[in-house]
Amino acid sequence: MGSKRLIAAFFSVCAAWTVHAAVLIDSSVAGTALTLPVPAGFTEPSNDVPILRSRAEQITPPQMRLLATYVDDPDLLAVQQGTTPNFRRYFMISVLRSKEADVLDVKAFRSVKSEVIGLDQAATDRAREGVQRHLDSAARRVGVESGVSELSLKVGESRQLGVFDETATSISMLAVSKVSASNGTRELNTTVGQATSLVLLNGKVVFLAVYARIDIDDDYLWLREQSESWIKSALQSNPK
Repeated sequence: MGSKRLIAAFFSVCAAWTVHAAVLIDSSVAGTALTLPVPAGFTEPSNDVPILRSRAEQITPPQMRLLATYVDDPDLLAVQQGTTPNFRRYFMISVLRSKEADVLDVKAFRSVKSEVIGLDQAATDRAREGVQRHLDSAARRVGVESGVSELSLKVGESRQLGVFDETATSISMLAVSKVSASNGTRELNTTVGQATSLVLLNGKVVFLAVYARIDIDDDYLWLREQSESWIKSALQSNPK
């Protein structure tokens, strides 16, 4: 699978707080150390509620490796108390497995950005079919583990809203999709906005995805602000 299709697949997956580097977590990509900021009001759940990290890894496309996922504190508390979380807003950070060993400079990253900008709707639609097959498989596994045999998650066509921020070391795009989830007796339909950014950190291309359920227009603004703030914090935390 070419890099364009891999990037397209990632773009199709699936409190106006300001992001601060309130907490930093360490990660590694092919031996290169990275420091990833955790947004204020969010938590990386691997230690507190490892099942949330496990679920995030299950829905991550197999071409990607999840570095971190951030859930908001009310959702973390809900899972700890055995109640239903909303998952209205969350973050996922990952890398392409096939490109982990690559070390890029700003010039090489410019070519990556050109590929992202050049993606057409047809390529995105083809990639989305592969992503949906992965989600179908993941939903079956989660359903078996949780005792909900008819669990399903469907992502509709992604509507690209364009690039909203581009620098020498990052590019961000906004998209919106219809998402439906069902447990066999109840179905939930919602609109989900996704701000996806490619960020060059210490020579590694990191994928940041910020998700928000779209209820009002300000939710789009939240996505943009969170992405821009996270990128700024990440670049400051990885100054090489």
